Amino acid sequence: MAHRRGFTLVEMLIVVSLIMVLIGMLLPSLHSGRESARRSICQSNIHNLVMGQVNYAMTNGGRLMSSQVTTGQPGLGGYAVYGTTWPSYQPMGKFRAHGYLAFKAYVTPRGLYCPSWTHPMNYHSPAGSGGGWPEDLNNFPAGQIWIQTHYHYRSTFGVTNSAGDWRPARLSSNDGYRVLMADAFSDPNRGADVCHKEGYNAGYVDGSTRWLPDPDHYVRDYNGGATYHAGTSAYALQEQVWETFFDR
Repeated sequence: MAHRRGFTLVEMLIVVSLIMVLIGMLLPSLHSGRESARRSICQSNIHNLVMGQVNYAMTNGGRLMSSQVTTGQPGLGGYAVYGTTWPSYQPMGKFRAHGYLAFKAYVTPRGLYCPSWTHPMNYHSPAGSGGGWPEDLNNFPAGQIWIQTHYHYRSTFGVTNSAGDWRPARLSSNDGYRVLMADAFSDPNRGADVCHKEGYNAGYVDGSTRWLPDPDHYVRDYNGGATYHAGTSAYALQEQVWETFFDR
């Protein structure tokens, strides 16, 4: 009795089709698993940034880092942490907020960047005038003016108007329930969308971290989709978002 050898063309097509169906079923799970892992790394980054702030505050009278050195100097903060054209103030020089923490080795510069971020602005990756942390702080890439990060720093505690009456948080006050760091808000002026699409990792003054779902993009669309990053009016809007969405 003769034995069949191999598959017919039809049988091979059926097998290939089944394999493709299985791959199609598995890919969403694999993608979800990778995003979950990236989200965990991001949450760890934010936790380290908050603890860096706490360590800084413990040697600075309980006062956490300020993004604005003076209230008359709007536009410094958010996720921009260094400006080559910014005025230099002691002890931070031209660094602000979590950028100073990385400069002083409270945290690593790589920890300022989220693995889920798709914008070209990234660690050791220039993106025009607002690139990521350069390889050599003494030799900026041509055209780069600012160092920008993937995390938004809250510098607007207590602001109630567009005059910019903000203050930094203090460890000795009742600010523990307030958010200090979060994934960067979207900034359409720079073509940057949210890091994780479905929500934000956030770190609080008491050192805790949380994942806050935002599938309807409340934070991104709060100002009609406009930028949050510069000026006293934008800081007032930021504070509204911090209080209404992030604070516990």
